[in-house]
Amino acid sequence: MENATEPVIETTETDAVENEGVTETVDTEPAEVDPLEEAHKQLEQREKELFQREVKAELKENGLVQFAEVVSIADEKELKETIKKLSAIVNDLKVSLSYQPTDNTKQDSYTVAKQNGDSKSMIKALFGNR
Repeated sequence: MENATEPVIETTETDAVENEGVTETVDTEPAEVDPLEEAHKQLEQREKELFQREVKAELKENGLVQFAEVVSIADEKELKETIKKLSAIVNDLKVSLSYQPTDNTKQDSYTVAKQNGDSKSMIKALFGNR
């Protein structure tokens, strides 16, 4: 009765060999890649690299090479628009950060006389040197 209660699993040597053969063929079988697809992928990659070089060259030409890593550009039209926008921003920053004197106004003789408290010179400045 022991045979009836315990399931008996028999494995043969041929089953193991067949299973190994199947796994080996799956593992050793190289994935076929279409040469045209591979060439097309390489061509696209080269085009992307060439366009990125062109973008960097255009940015360098316009003095915007600092933005090369930040800017992501897809085509020529977008490149030109981005260069115009970045140039405008840089020029605005240059103007706003440049030296703008505030207290260096030209003083006329009347103002100088007033600061010195010289009323005679103030009257001369108003009516001229007579």
